[in-house]
Amino acid sequence: MHTSTNRFHRSFALLAAGLPLAGAATVSLASSPAALAAVKTGAEPAKTSRIIRVNLPSGAQRVGAAADVEKFRGALENIARAAGGRVEDVEVVTWTSGGDGTRAALAAALKAAGFQYAPQPSTSVDGGGTITMFLAASDEKKTGVIGIWLHQKGNPLLLAWGTVAPGGGGGSASAAVVHAPARPAPARPVPAGDAGDVAAAPEAARTIQLDASALTVNVMKNEMPQMPAFPKLAEKPGVVRGYVKDTRGRPLAGARIGIRSTLVNQFSGVSTRTDAEGYYEVTAPTGVADFYCAGYAVDYGEGRAGLGLHPADGEADGFATPGGRVENFVLLPYGIADRDGAQDDPRYANNYYGGTVVLNWTVDDDRPVFSDRRNLPSGSEIELTLTPDGPLIDGSAGRAFVLRKPVRNGVTAQLYITNIPVGAYRVAAKLVGGGDLRMREVGPNGGKPFGIEPKSATGSAELLLRPQSAKAESANAAHGNWEHISIALERP
Repeated sequence: MHTSTNRFHRSFALLAAGLPLAGAATVSLASSPAALAAVKTGAEPAKTSRIIRVNLPSGAQRVGAAADVEKFRGALENIARAAGGRVEDVEVVTWTSGGDGTRAALAAALKAAGFQYAPQPSTSVDGGGTITMFLAASDEKKTGVIGIWLHQKGNPLLLAWGTVAPGGGGGSASAAVVHAPARPAPARPVPAGDAGDVAAAPEAARTIQLDASALTVNVMKNEMPQMPAFPKLAEKPGVVRGYVKDTRGRPLAGARIGIRSTLVNQFSGVSTRTDAEGYYEVTAPTGVADFYCAGYAVDYGEGRAGLGLHPADGEADGFATPGGRVENFVLLPYGIADRDGAQDDPRYANNYYGGTVVLNWTVDDDRPVFSDRRNLPSGSEIELTLTPDGPLIDGSAGRAFVLRKPVRNGVTAQLYITNIPVGAYRVAAKLVGGGDLRMREVGPNGGKPFGIEPKSATGSAELLLRPQSAKAESANAAHGNWEHISIALERP
């Protein structure tokens, strides 16, 4: 494949994964009712798409007038430029009715045809209505599609979409009315070589100086990511519903929400998954209920990680089901999940949304019979550096941490490092002024996937935090889902 084609497919894959490219994808549309009303004319029934092999939801009418099709080509081209490509075939389709059901039906048809479908959050347009941009990509077919849903009061639901090919230059839209944010599906750490394309430069390193007696450190302290905005939802009797997003406000499809109710000492439960818009709705069994699971699975390293979700209002308390409940959730790369729990047991990994690493070492007591060249000298100082190797799971930039801790006889030779923001890292260990240390992954989980690679390394190694499970349904609401990684430090 030609170099420019490789570059386009990589860029489009990043865009479809919801990772920001250079510059915003700006959509320029004539959003007045008069302009859209003109599209009603010249349409003909259509069962399948003309530009890709996929069935269209019932009631589709293909717009045939060239002027109407070209009206939307410019908007699609603006988005394609951000991905380093150009629009080829364009198609405009309308439905006189259908709304969300029609959009969901097309998303399902695309997925059945082997496409990944990534919609953006809807944005209001002039005259009352919404615009929703989406991307669809198929690695097998090596095909990318950019589309725009436009739903305006008094006009049919409209779909303008086009296939994308490599090529095309930079540029920006001329009459912008909508800025389309990106959305991940699913989130994953990005290889270091791509990090500059998809995330801002990491923040300055945070240096943490610890006392010799310190047993635990929360590297993010009480800091929490900013919560996204959610649509207003009214409570519906007997129904639990809400949205799931990441910290950037991008909807997360496929999140698992489980609700358990008890009535006269009998338990019953239901669960559901969020749709393409990140929305869930489920009828809860009668009684007093709580969320027994709220999780989202992401691709992480060479595997998967099921992560616990954070209630957007900070609470996931029990509730009586007859009145209904609205509960929105957020996927966080770090933060305190259980503030009371973190105070009572700061070493427990699942009190945090970030991961945990435990350092262990032995201090040499200078008596020949007990001396070992691998032991750390009493009075020396450990320096551990965690350097992000790409963005965090939400696409945001990570930051490096430098931790220093004196070691001496008579003090517990262990340190719990908690709430490490979820991403890929390079970890390095040394004695201040004394050279590199060997790191060995130990403990009952030492041979499992994730952790450090190689499992024994002098100076530095790759680090992936270790999830308890790959499954979303294994994660609880307001609860991390991590195992700690035990690393023994010794002189080489």
